[in-house]
Amino acid sequence: MRELRVRERSKAGATLLEELKGRRVALTGASGFLGRHVLTALLEIGAEVRVLSRSGAPFPDAVSVSAGGLSDVDALRELVRDAELVIHAAGLAHRRPRTIEEERAFFTVNATGTETLLRVTPAAARFLYVSSSSVYGPGGPFREGDALAPRTAYGRSKELAEEHVLARPDAYVARPSMFFGDGAPGNLARLASLIQRGVFPSVASGRAAKSMCHVSTVVDALLMIAAKAPDQRTFNVSEPRPISMREIADALAGDRRVVRVPLPERPLRVAGKLVGGRVSELIRSFCDDAVLSTDALFSAVPLVVQVPALHAAGRLRG
Repeated sequence: MRELRVRERSKAGATLLEELKGRRVALTGASGFLGRHVLTALLEIGAEVRVLSRSGAPFPDAVSVSAGGLSDVDALRELVRDAELVIHAAGLAHRRPRTIEEERAFFTVNATGTETLLRVTPAAARFLYVSSSSVYGPGGPFREGDALAPRTAYGRSKELAEEHVLARPDAYVARPSMFFGDGAPGNLARLASLIQRGVFPSVASGRAAKSMCHVSTVVDALLMIAAKAPDQRTFNVSEPRPISMREIADALAGDRRVVRVPLPERPLRVAGKLVGGRVSELIRSFCDDAVLSTDALFSAVPLVVQVPALHAAGRLRG
């Protein structure tokens, strides 16, 4: 399905992205949901791109491939050789660890893998790390300088990776909110599936607020940060206005008749703690605010939200 383009980039934004034309860019995570979109945008701009891939996935002929993963030092050295910009979008996500070994895997991939990549990256190369808003924990609105309090192994591993990144000059961290698009994994797809079956669990009347955005907003934000190299080095990435769970459900439902099942928040939270696992994660996603302040981002770069989240959510109706 063709990606939506509701608004054009600003003239200043398009000019800024032209700075990446002809630049030698090393990209990790290019076979993932976000990485595929970053790669497409880089190629459209005219960057020279080399990707890291251990999956054997096909890439366009214009793309150079270093075969290996984040633990393969030789592959990483080949990836970043002569790179002017490194965009590190690879990582372990979208799973809940059930054992100590599975929890350690987050740190092995997200933290140690990032540290290894930083170690072999040329000193002259700019480095952009794709972190996550999960480093804050629930609540908000969070600003970039607020204390971090991740409550998952994934969030803690991203926090540790950020520490490695920010110890390096000319390195930047982006913390995207939940983002989505056609084929995206995550809780929004699960909610869309529920609503397609005609049911919406309405917790506290759907008041919980979420920062979220379409993947195109994240891609443009990443590339504009990389192109401009602002004085600030850490940025939240999302739309400026948070969206309530009720608004999300309405957008997903469209004209479909949906039964809203009112659920009391406190007993639901208790039940989630007792059951644990994905059920607990899903319950928290209905109950908790997760809001970012994006003032710094929109002040630093000429970003335009091309595809508003609520508009794009309608594409998930099926």
